[in-house]
Amino acid sequence: MRRFRVTFAAFLALLLAMSTVGAVVAQGQGQGNSARSVAEPATITSVEAEVSNPGAGNFDEEFTYYVVRFEEIDHVHWTYREPSRLGGNNHSVAWEGLSDAFWFGVSAPDINGIQHEIEHKGQVSMYYETEDGDVYSIIAQFNGKGELLSVNGVKFDG
Repeated sequence: MRRFRVTFAAFLALLLAMSTVGAVVAQGQGQGNSARSVAEPATITSVEAEVSNPGAGNFDEEFTYYVVRFEEIDHVHWTYREPSRLGGNNHSVAWEGLSDAFWFGVSAPDINGIQHEIEHKGQVSMYYETEDGDVYSIIAQFNGKGELLSVNGVKFDG
């Protein structure tokens, strides 16, 4: 009987440990998308397709990117999500400032100051958090070939 008690106690301890680890893993996976449930869509003022200019000095090639303009947001933090291209990782930056535009389809300048094309493959989300804790979102949907389909649910006809 004693052996049964030890085995049963070990089983309970293992079960408790597994459920704790599972809860921690699940919490980490859902952490990045918590902004989605509380975010208000940013008010989009325009969406324009632009073509990079290799002669401008900060582009090496010509490609199309999209400039999404929105009502100015005074934020203290932003988070970028693109699960289909980058996996489940979030790119979060504590950065205070005003934003009123985001360029989709173009990278930030590399170490040499050159910007490159990004071919988005699905949904791309930007979340801007204000000092008051308000969260605003820009959700762009791409067709898998880098072409923009919609922003915040409004079809792009560009």
